[in-house]
Amino acid sequence: MKERLFTTTANRAQASVAANRKEAYNSLINQMAVLNPDNWDHDNSRFGDNEVRALCDVLHVNQQEAHLGFTEYKASGGRKIPNKMKKLLMAVDTLSPSNADCERGFSTMNNIITEYRSKLTTKNAANLLFISSVGPPCRQWDPLPYVKTWLGKGRRAAHSTSCMARR
Repeated sequence: MKERLFTTTANRAQASVAANRKEAYNSLINQMAVLNPDNWDHDNSRFGDNEVRALCDVLHVNQQEAHLGFTEYKASGGRKIPNKMKKLLMAVDTLSPSNADCERGFSTMNNIITEYRSKLTTKNAANLLFISSVGPPCRQWDPLPYVKTWLGKGRRAAHSTSCMARR
């Protein structure tokens, strides 16, 4: 986790730890900058090779595949992204610059699993967390199509006092 978070300083951190984090952060930024064609040194055919390999090590992506993809990417002048490089670019694109998303997720989970709803299964809690995090706001959600589907299958409405007739 320490490698994935972009904090360069921490509360009560030793100066050497803060310096190491800042150096790792700057190194990662420099490695990612190589992927931008505007930063390329077109005279150097080996430009960016070491940075791509180091980036693959940090993000746990296949080095050989990404290196071949980067070579093809450079050959196209940055106009065509080869399939061999897409895993590396996806890994770079999914890096979060802070842990705010995690904190938001924990806050939402604490709103879902309360002392009154402590018996939720893991699957149901995960589904509710997904809906809360990714789904539209409640004000924008239209339940009418789902209610019509429910009632169309012969199930009873919430205000119904009798159950379905036995067949």
